[in-house]
Amino acid sequence: ISEDTARAAVKVPGVTVVSSIRTGEGEAFGDTVGVNGVASDLSEVVNMTWSSGTGDVAAHLGSTGAFVNDDYAEDHDLAVGSPLRLKTPTGEVLALEVEGIFAEPKGGSPFGDVGISATTFGTAYAEQESEMVLLNLHGGVTPENTARLDRGLSAFPDANVQTREEFKDGMLATLTSILNV
Repeated sequence: ISEDTARAAVKVPGVTVVSSIRTGEGEAFGDTVGVNGVASDLSEVVNMTWSSGTGDVAAHLGSTGAFVNDDYAEDHDLAVGSPLRLKTPTGEVLALEVEGIFAEPKGGSPFGDVGISATTFGTAYAEQESEMVLLNLHGGVTPENTARLDRGLSAFPDANVQTREEFKDGMLATLTSILNV
């Protein structure tokens, strides 16, 4: 999803928060890892359970902070304060420090193994489009809000407006298909 789409969403009446999640790959501990660039307001659109780390981790990542999921932390003996070297596709090596470890929810999460700030991701990765743009609307999910959002994003064919439940159902349908095969 282009950043133009996210900027258009900000202008839709009733939108209170817009938070993009970028996705890429990197290398850490000799393996390829999924990497996300997240906005500082992530906690306003996603409820995350932190098994380690205090407060709003995403808001405090800065240029050297990172968060990891609990399985990745366990596999690599990482704790809050641990150093983490992440090699980007351009060959740049980011010297990061683990700021938080999140408990991955049942059914998976939209995050890879390593999360960094959107600013750090933007300077270290050539890919500037978002995997998804999450937002909050004043009044929550209503037919009126959905219609307003659809109209506000009509110029962007890459935008697929879904509620949280529609997104979950779509992800579960994909997993069910895979399991059935």
